[in-house]
Amino acid sequence: MKYVNVASSETVTFRSGEQEATWKFAESIRGTNVDLGVLLPGVPDAQGVRVYIDRSHLFTGG
Repeated sequence: MKYVNVASSETVTFRSGEQEATWKFAESIRGTNVDLGVLLPGVPDAQGVRVYIDRSHLFTGG
């Protein structure tokens, strides 16, 4: 996997083999992206996977 798209305020569980990690993404006004390996350093397969966080419709009115 090279990337994953998530929505602001979404909670996602990532699985790699028998490992599992859950992350709740904060509300983002402009949208952003981050390396999943930074969020989940204990999951080796997370390194190099980009997470694209959609901007929040709650705060942008859309």
